[in-house]
Amino acid sequence: MMNRNLKIGLASTVLFSIVLIFISFNNFLLFHTIAELFSILIAASTFLFLISTYNYHNNNFLIRLSIPLIFILIVDLLHTCAYKGMGIFNEDSANLPTQLWILARLISTIGILNAVLFFDRPVKPMRFFLSFTLLTGLTLTLVFLGLFPTCYIDGVGLTAFKIISEYVISGVLVLSGVLLYPKRKQLDPYVYRMISLFLLTSIISEIAFTFYVSVYGLSNLIGHIAKIFAFYFLGSAILETGLRKPYALLSQQLAKSNEQLRNEKEHLSEKVEEKTADIVQHMKELEKSQQQLQNYNDEITTLTYSISHDLRAPLRHTNGFLHMVMEQEKENISPKSLRHLEICLDSTQRMNELTTGLLELSRTTRKEINLEPINTESLVSLVIDALSESVQERDITFEVDPLPE
Repeated sequence: MMNRNLKIGLASTVLFSIVLIFISFNNFLLFHTIAELFSILIAASTFLFLISTYNYHNNNFLIRLSIPLIFILIVDLLHTCAYKGMGIFNEDSANLPTQLWILARLISTIGILNAVLFFDRPVKPMRFFLSFTLLTGLTLTLVFLGLFPTCYIDGVGLTAFKIISEYVISGVLVLSGVLLYPKRKQLDPYVYRMISLFLLTSIISEIAFTFYVSVYGLSNLIGHIAKIFAFYFLGSAILETGLRKPYALLSQQLAKSNEQLRNEKEHLSEKVEEKTADIVQHMKELEKSQQQLQNYNDEITTLTYSISHDLRAPLRHTNGFLHMVMEQEKENISPKSLRHLEICLDSTQRMNELTTGLLELSRTTRKEINLEPINTESLVSLVIDALSESVQERDITFEVDPLPE
């Protein structure tokens, strides 16, 4: 069912058309001027309005429809001024306004087909505008230089080029409607109906303009009335999107943004859970590794303690017996043998110190380590003394630079 605004708009357009028809019976030139200015006014208002509200509706399809309107209204205005009887241009033939009519319809058809073919593709308004500026400028140059094909011959009527062009334009409009049908769900139902009615009335207008012989004839009248309705339907579609639909579109975009935010939040939560699980798993593995390391340390400590403890008893015996031999048999032992016994005694003493140090090392894992300063020079001297016995037969000299405290 038609909404209230559409009913009022259609009723007003019908009443306006009836008034124009009565005017045409008395002054066809005035009828033609008012009809063309009506279309020009709708084209200008819809173009300016849709461009100014582009950031709110962001509808690329309607932008592709609206930008050609500025060029259509320019050519239609020239067509109106050049119409036979206006006396604005020097040429009083009906060929020039007919050529301009065909040119305006070609621009309109190219814009419609472009909008349907590239329905979903983003448009760059300035580049699109410049493309139609170039197209319109070149074709107008051809018209005013007399290079555009003849469309009307006074006393004869329409040329074959004009009639064929109208049918080609009608065919392209039908094709546009067929191509738009599968994409109708991407448009608001009201907007789709208005675009469809625009295409239908445009086709009726084009076909009507294939029959007239006189520029003041009945088919010319029907063609202009159909054009008035066509521009009304196009203006309704564009104004519906630009005036009433931005709020709905903003609401849809907000809902879509909220949905994307919710999805991203859920995705982030899943990632956090995955990372948390990975961290927990790594911590468990680390604890297990630490426990294994502790077990190894305990085993090493036990083994070290056992070895050092078991070595000390034989060392004590060896040390004790060496002392007894040196004291009791001192008079009977040669100096050389006595020296050998002293070396053995020193070795057992150092061995005892090593086992004691090994025992102390094994205890470091069981108590807190206390750091203490050491005299590095004394430590190095002890090492040199320990090595002196093994290197005394070699020509080795130790040189030690001053060491830090």
